[in-house]
Amino acid sequence: MDITAGNCRIVLSDGANPCIYDQIGKAPSKHQLLIEFDDGSVLVCTVQMYSAVLTFIDGKSESIYHLVAKEKLQPLISTLTKSSMMLCIPIERTGFQPKRFSPRNNAFQA
Repeated sequence: MDITAGNCRIVLSDGANPCIYDQIGKAPSKHQLLIEFDDGSVLVCTVQMYSAVLTFIDGKSESIYHLVAKEKLQPLISTLTKSSMMLCIPIERTGFQPKRFSPRNNAFQA
């Protein structure tokens, strides 16, 4: 998730959980990010292991994870097609045997 605030950016990676509270007293005491708005509401973000909250001036990110993610195909854009998605999937895999999950017996099957 990208948030633009003037010329600053706040980027939340997978595992970063944003939540809005109508008053600061309702927000959890443990958090990694807290932004208080003029109306008294707050945006609080907690982060799980291997997640990130990045803040930087727009265009000045030095996070390799953020930079690589911005270069890759974005799945929620309107120009995404099946053929462009297939470019991300290797055609031939040697020694790869996919397994499927059977809900009937709660087990993976070859």
